[in-house]
Amino acid sequence: MKNKCLVSIRKISETNWLDFIDRCAQSSIFHHPAWLNTIEDTYKFHIVYCVLLDDLAEIVAGIPLFNTNGRNNFTIPFTDHCSILSLDDQALSIFIEGLNALKSNVYNPKIEIRSPIPLPLDYHVDGRFVLHTIELNKHPTEIYKSFLPGTKRGIRKAQKADLIVREENSINAVNIYYNLHLLTRRRQGIPVQPKRFFLNLWKNVINRGLGRFIIVYKDRKPIAGAIFLHFKKRFVYKFGASLSRYWNLRPNNLLFWNAIQLAYRGGYTQFDWGRTQQDNEGLCFFKEQWGSDKSRLYYYYTEQQKACTWNVGVSNIMKQIIKITPSFICRTAGELFYKYVAP
Repeated sequence: MKNKCLVSIRKISETNWLDFIDRCAQSSIFHHPAWLNTIEDTYKFHIVYCVLLDDLAEIVAGIPLFNTNGRNNFTIPFTDHCSILSLDDQALSIFIEGLNALKSNVYNPKIEIRSPIPLPLDYHVDGRFVLHTIELNKHPTEIYKSFLPGTKRGIRKAQKADLIVREENSINAVNIYYNLHLLTRRRQGIPVQPKRFFLNLWKNVINRGLGRFIIVYKDRKPIAGAIFLHFKKRFVYKFGASLSRYWNLRPNNLLFWNAIQLAYRGGYTQFDWGRTQQDNEGLCFFKEQWGSDKSRLYYYYTEQQKACTWNVGVSNIMKQIIKITPSFICRTAGELFYKYVAP
């Protein structure tokens, strides 16, 4: 490699990018074209790549991004974390030097990177999120011992309530899950993703064996559901929804216990709970009850800014409006505006 000037934001063929991430042990589903295409198909943001090329024009380090405004804003929206990939430490070091150089580029690209970076980077840092994970290096019976007593009680209570847990990967599961998701987001006062996002997720990811639905039933009625994505060695919890009137039966405890066992049987080495705002003490505690490890999740920006998340950017008044708005209006609003209010 000659120098850091080889770092650039450009189009890369899907075949070349997939070949690169297959060579990187640390790659996750969020680097995969299946996930990237889901975002592009749904929200019409254009995929680009910030990459370091060697003298043979081969990718040796990089990260996927989206041009979100048609000009010079580059981020990876709707994604919890997406680390910089590299084939070796030298490539990583040169790539980060190149990121610093891009900051002063004449085109002034505004770049967001959603991942901790192991070397100094002259960007602004946002550390409001945490990441919870469970290492699946022990049999589930041993992992179960690390759960707090309340979590174990919840699992036993759900089992005694004769709840049924099913793994469902058909197109029909999209409708089952989306109905739960719509009601959950309305209850929380949060905008709902457009249904076409979940249809694209099924088409690009789940139908290709890179994800699955897990649905919990009570007397044939779906009462809780979640979407998990997986690639390489990481099993990622991405979306979840449930009916609050059935919480007393602890369906979510049973759902996640089944998911952890499923991940272990599938040969995955890490269960990823996804990001959480560190001031969301209730959700952090729920994830920590499962014996999870917690780490700070840093985002980096070329300019002083904040990621636009619903909990930060939208007032409590708007949350209350969503809570009392009919579901069909919530769905329509999501179809029209979600890409703008919750990237």
